[in-house]
Amino acid sequence: MIKNIDESIVELEVILSANQPLAVAFSGGIDSSFLTYCAYRVLKNNMIAVTASTPFSVKSELHHAQQLAERYGFRHEVVDIDILQNDYVVRNDSMRCYFCKKMIFEKICTFAKEKGFSNIADGSSKSDRSDYRPGKKALSECGILSPLERAGFTRERILEGSHYLHLEFDNTAPNSCLATRTAYGEKIIDATLRKIEKAENILMELGLGPLRVRCHGHIARIELIHDKIQRVMSDDSLREKVIQAVKESGFHYVTLDMEGLRIGSMNETLGLQT
Repeated sequence: MIKNIDESIVELEVILSANQPLAVAFSGGIDSSFLTYCAYRVLKNNMIAVTASTPFSVKSELHHAQQLAERYGFRHEVVDIDILQNDYVVRNDSMRCYFCKKMIFEKICTFAKEKGFSNIADGSSKSDRSDYRPGKKALSECGILSPLERAGFTRERILEGSHYLHLEFDNTAPNSCLATRTAYGEKIIDATLRKIEKAENILMELGLGPLRVRCHGHIARIELIHDKIQRVMSDDSLREKVIQAVKESGFHYVTLDMEGLRIGSMNETLGLQT
């Protein structure tokens, strides 16, 4: 039997109430934003939102996190973490996400507990089970709670709950850290992350979002939703702007992925189903 959205929200609130005082790992994405708001709604000052700022962070999401904290009035702290100091992360093999999550959540746990918040939660949902996510192992090892997953929330359910609570989240398209744009086996350096971010920002300004720019050495592989692919291919002026923007960002070659935007496409090289 499928629960009404209000019943699902009540179940989530019961879980949150049982795990206070609570720190929520708050990226600014839709999942963690929904969880953070629900936690604040129930726990008030007995919760804190903690955002990790790393070289992998998408700057627009960090800004969005700060805006949401100001809009809804919950306590918000930012922890700077230089993830590129971790050699296991920089080498960028198939376990990169595990080492990254482990370092980030160890830092968040230490920070939160120093502030008096003994429980830490993240915004993982049931939808995250379908993709290759070695970082889940790190969450388990760090004792991180996933209340949305426990309460049965999928990405679609989170969007439904956000609408039900009249929440104003501007970035409802799923996002991921910049490291997911780099091909496995290619060493991650800050310069690569910055050129990916620059290219994505310009393409967003051209009205092509949601999108990803995947980095394969000198090659940028652009993923767009299908109607935007058609738009680029049928508009010579726009196509030239895309080429110019991506090359000016630091890439030598510009490609358009005809399969379109999809989650975790870099994992396809691992022979995994995404």
